[in-house]
Amino acid sequence: WSGSSLQDLYETLSQRPTTAMASLFVAAMREWKRSFEGQARSFAGLQMRIEKVMDVSIAREIERVECETSLYAFVQKAWKYVDPSPFVHGWPLEAMCEHLEAVVDGDIRKLLINIPPRCGKSSIVSVCFPAWVWTQRENTATSGPQVPLLHASYAMSLAMRDSVKTRRLIESPWYQRLWGERFHLVGDQNTKGRFQNDKRGER
Repeated sequence: WSGSSLQDLYETLSQRPTTAMASLFVAAMREWKRSFEGQARSFAGLQMRIEKVMDVSIAREIERVECETSLYAFVQKAWKYVDPSPFVHGWPLEAMCEHLEAVVDGDIRKLLINIPPRCGKSSIVSVCFPAWVWTQRENTATSGPQVPLLHASYAMSLAMRDSVKTRRLIESPWYQRLWGERFHLVGDQNTKGRFQNDKRGER
């Protein structure tokens, strides 16, 4: 505890909660303040609403941590914003995700993924992976929203397609709900083929 008043702490943290506990505190305080502004009728009703808000906040933090920890979990949750077909579980996809995680961790410096067409390679490597890298809390050369990413394809149309899909995923309500406070796409460099965020990361 910082020693400052709860109101001061709320005003500081509500701008940009940095931890899971900060997010829970801000959610509870916001509901508490809202109830007093609306002249709450009973303490029991207020307590019930705060508990509900806390449950929602805890569920969101669990989902956020799960997706940041596992690229495969992130891909499963993000899939509906990437591809209209339903996600189909499979060990090749899981293995691909684990190898990409090892790249971010610095355990693999050169990675070649060779699987048959239509197995989800582009959707995972070129669409989900860049968006996932930018969700990471730890800022390293390969992790965090400041990482620049370069993607190429034998056809410009495919490179453009995957770039647009990544941007749509980042701008999706789901992604913004979980990581919207970490970075924002900047308006002066936000095109189909190239976009940047306010932490100097780009794709």
